[in-house]
Amino acid sequence: MHNISSSERLSLPAAETMNFADLACLAEQVTARQPFDADIASRAGAAAAALTYFARYTGLDTDCEPAETVIVDFLADLMDLCSETGMPFCDLLLSASHHYQAEQDESRR
Repeated sequence: MHNISSSERLSLPAAETMNFADLACLAEQVTARQPFDADIASRAGAAAAALTYFARYTGLDTDCEPAETVIVDFLADLMDLCSETGMPFCDLLLSASHHYQAEQDESRR
């Protein structure tokens, strides 16, 4: 796998102008399965790859589609999945937030 190092990170646009094409470009940097100890940039690339697949599946894959739209629709569909299966979305989101914070703290060391 090609891990994306800090020096290789894309110069991505601000969140409000980031679009599907930017997500797809980031996703293209992920070439194989991510190792357990992947760095934050590699994890972001893996998330972009998942969002790119979702956008293509749902028709949100036009280059000018805002990335925020893809993320919001994906989150809403995850909420639907949790509702249909009885999984506690808010609890899972809180757990993910804790994981994210731990990863951020670790990267600052």
